[in-house]
Amino acid sequence: MNEIKLIKNGDSTYSCDVPISREDWSAILSDKKVTTDAAINTLLSFYFMPEQRSSCSDLEKIYGRKSGYYLGAINQFCRKVRKLIGTFTIADHDSNGEIYWPVAMACGRVEKGLFVWQLRKELTEALRDRVIDWYISLYSRIRTRLEKSDPLKISSNCRDMPVTKECSNALASTLPTRIRYL
Repeated sequence: MNEIKLIKNGDSTYSCDVPISREDWSAILSDKKVTTDAAINTLLSFYFMPEQRSSCSDLEKIYGRKSGYYLGAINQFCRKVRKLIGTFTIADHDSNGEIYWPVAMACGRVEKGLFVWQLRKELTEALRDRVIDWYISLYSRIRTRLEKSDPLKISSNCRDMPVTKECSNALASTLPTRIRYL
């Protein structure tokens, strides 16, 4: 098994490379044994942050779950991914102890007393694909419902689009405010 050493860079960030591709991440995200609801909620919380980076405390302020929820979900997810891949371990920069957060996070650093993590690019791309697929599926389901109901026409910049008030409100309530980071 290959041991990867976490490196403390000159700018006080901690990072290392892991052998997981975008395609690998896509398969991992589809594996319900590895990617629990808590894991996907946590990953998406990071995903919708600017530059896909945040501290768990900042996620708590924005999304309302305790920071320990995010920390636990990430570490559990990373342990499962590392075990699933099975070809590497990650050693801490100042000890031989195994650490897990770098499996999903490209880097981390202390900022204003908080540890800020940033999602790996390959994982971010796989999450983006998953989010886009989810929104397409959601739109298709809503569109199907609309076609079966008595539609109300509302004007759009592109075309008239049939929607009902109920479906419009349901869709609006599911859209994250940070969708612009897709």
